Amino acid sequence: MSYRVDGKNDLFDLVIIGSGPAGITAAIYAKRANINVCVVEGSAPGGKILKTGFIDNYPGFASIKGPDLAVNMFNQLNSLSVPIFYSQVTGLEKQENYFFTYLDNKTLLSKAVIVATGTLERKLGLENEAKFETKGISYCAICDGPLYKNRDVAVVGGGNAAVEESLYLSGICNKVYLIHRRDEFRADSYAVNKLKEKKNVVFLLSHVVDSYLGDQTLKGIKVKNLKNNQSTDLTVDCLFPYIGAVPNTSFLKSFNVLSEEGYVLVDANQKTCVEGLYAAGDCVHKKIRQISTAISDGTIAALAVNDFFKLNK
Repeated sequence: MSYRVDGKNDLFDLVIIGSGPAGITAAIYAKRANINVCVVEGSAPGGKILKTGFIDNYPGFASIKGPDLAVNMFNQLNSLSVPIFYSQVTGLEKQENYFFTYLDNKTLLSKAVIVATGTLERKLGLENEAKFETKGISYCAICDGPLYKNRDVAVVGGGNAAVEESLYLSGICNKVYLIHRRDEFRADSYAVNKLKEKKNVVFLLSHVVDSYLGDQTLKGIKVKNLKNNQSTDLTVDCLFPYIGAVPNTSFLKSFNVLSEEGYVLVDANQKTCVEGLYAAGDCVHKKIRQISTAISDGTIAALAVNDFFKLNK
């Protein structure tokens, strides 16, 4: 079979899908190994850290803003002249020894693929949710928080993201309600203790959001106390849900490499059961999802791809 490479079909050794910490790291290592590599990004480089207020657990920085770290990573990638295609991946398939990565306006051919697509925000699933998204429901506190300066907002969740973004919002907003369905937080105690020092944060433990209030824009939320089933209306201008994530891997369903939850199953070398197909970062089936583990995954995946090419010269 012959493959035509022109303005719509580009041939590479390696295509990396995603440019968060895992994807950028993989691209850096691949480029250093003289692999003909490109990166595909569906939105903006940086992944989840682009939406993180402050990062306090990344070596080398006592504290750094998420967007600043994302820009630093992206600038390093840019300095290596790695081609970046800004497009959603509409499909991925393998024919003989080549992968076809389908983008909005072209097809990329490659001998190997590293999937580093991360996760998407999990939604509350309440009535009128889509209606209020961008009109009072936001999944990015650092993006939209400044729009609600000196106003009341609510955050939902009990993990690190919910606590850290509540901490960020407490420095901007008049009042922050932190709503969590359990009695205790899953987040690091260090972050929780810092948040408890903020006098404008109201903790609503054992509570859930029951419904949205408002007509054209969000005007408030109805919350329910899970211990006594009593409901309360809260007047807030924005709700920030941080209740977990779902893997961004729907384009891989035909490869039989996904767990029941949709995460990519890989071995110790980040390799799937499909030859030439690797995965790294938060989209992978694993227990710990941190910036540091994503970088580790990206490193291992790129080096494994390099070994794969050496064995298949």
